[in-house]
Amino acid sequence: MALVNPYHLAAFRRAMGERNKTDRQDASLLARYALVYREELRAYTPPPQALQELKALVGYQEDLARRERAILNQLEAAAWAESEGVLPLLGRELALVRELLEEVDQRIQALLEALPESRVLMTLPGVGPQVAAAVLAFLPSHLWGRAKAAASYAGLIPEREVSGKSVERSRLSKKGPPLLRKRLYMGALVAVRHDPEMRALYHRLLSRGKRKKQALLAAAHKLLRRMMGRLRAYYAGQVDRVA
Repeated sequence: MALVNPYHLAAFRRAMGERNKTDRQDASLLARYALVYREELRAYTPPPQALQELKALVGYQEDLARRERAILNQLEAAAWAESEGVLPLLGRELALVRELLEEVDQRIQALLEALPESRVLMTLPGVGPQVAAAVLAFLPSHLWGRAKAAASYAGLIPEREVSGKSVERSRLSKKGPPLLRKRLYMGALVAVRHDPEMRALYHRLLSRGKRKKQALLAAAHKLLRRMMGRLRAYYAGQVDRVA
C-alpha cells in the first residue's frame, strides 16, 4: 500500500484529460499513476493507535461542540416561543452533551500527557491542549518538525492564480484538514494578544492594508512554523543525548 498526495493525483487526472469521475475511472487512473510514478511512491504506514484515537476524539469533540451551540440556540428560540414542553428536553440533551464533552476532554488530555511532543508545543503562547491535540492528530507524524511541509499540508500557504498576462492574485491554499486550520486560527487569536512578536506581526500586516482575518491567518501560519521549530529542536536534543 502506498501513500499518494491527492493534489498530485488531481493534477495527473487533468494532464490525462480525464473529465468524468467514476469508480472504474478512478481505479484506472490510480493504476496508471502507479505505473508512471512507481519509483517515487512511498509505502503507507498507519499512524500509531494512540494518534488514531486522538484524531477520532478531536473530531468527535468538534461535533459535540457544534451540537452544544445548536442546542443553546434552540433553547433561546424555545424560550422566546414559550415552548414549555420542549425546554426540559433540550435541557436534558444539553446536559448529556456537556457530560460527553467533559469525558472527551479528559481522554484527549490523557493521550496528550503520554506524548512528549505535546508538552513541547504547549510552551508556546497560543498553544493550549486543543491546538496541540489538533496539530498532533491531523498533521502526519513524518511532518512533525518540518515547518514548510507542515504549513503546506495544513493549507496555510499562499497559492498564486494567474489569468491571462496581467491579472495575478494570491489566495490561501486551504488544502488540508479544515479543523486543523480552525484550531490554529483560534491559537493565533490568543497568540497575538499575549506574544509580543506575534502581536507585532499582526499589526504590521494590518498597517500594510491586510484585513484582520488575513493577518490572523498569517499569524496562524507563523504559529504552526514556530511549533514545528520547537519540535525540530526537541528531536535534535534527543539525538544529541543519545550520541
